[in-house]
Amino acid sequence: SILCNYVSMDKSILCNYVSMDKSILCNYVSMDKSILCNYVSMDKSILCNYVSMDKSILCNYVSMDKSILSNYVSMDKSILCNYVSMDKSILCNYVSMDKSILCNYVSMDKSIFNNYVSMDKSILSNYVSMDKSILNNYVSMDKSIFNNYVSMDKSILSNYVSMDKSILCNYVSMDKSILCNYVSMDKSIFNNYVSIDK
Repeated sequence: SILCNYVSMDKSILCNYVSMDKSILCNYVSMDKSILCNYVSMDKSILCNYVSMDKSILCNYVSMDKSILSNYVSMDKSILCNYVSMDKSILCNYVSMDKSILCNYVSMDKSIFNNYVSMDKSILSNYVSMDKSILNNYVSMDKSIFNNYVSMDKSILSNYVSMDKSILCNYVSMDKSILCNYVSMDKSIFNNYVSIDK
């Protein structure tokens, strides 16, 4: 009923065993329990990897039909949960329990990649579109910086405005035919850098 292989008497590896009906395959690795157990139900309904008894990592598991992939990371709940539906309609939703970060990954068709808010609202960030037509749009909630990155082909690299409007800056074109165009909003400085060869 049990096939077991004891490997090392110092117990650096304790045991690999398989139940002969193969309902459970389990690999116990380390008696200091830095790794506790990898197991697979042979019908493959569950694949689970328990990693650390201090619970810095609790469990990675996959249902082999791949409807759910889940990764529980930290029992102190600094990170609670990453999960993926393998049809990729939802990629990941996690919250740090101190709520310093709330993060919601949505949609592997990449129409929306990542939307997160730090709960103190110092940063609100919205990543849109992995085709990179828009890469990153973020606002600091104190509005000291408004920054909009557009286009990874770098036809437009960066457009940002400090909300106190002391600086308005538009970086255009990484081929450097136009490097930087900026205006101080009090208009004491208008500066247009046109060509790096100049």
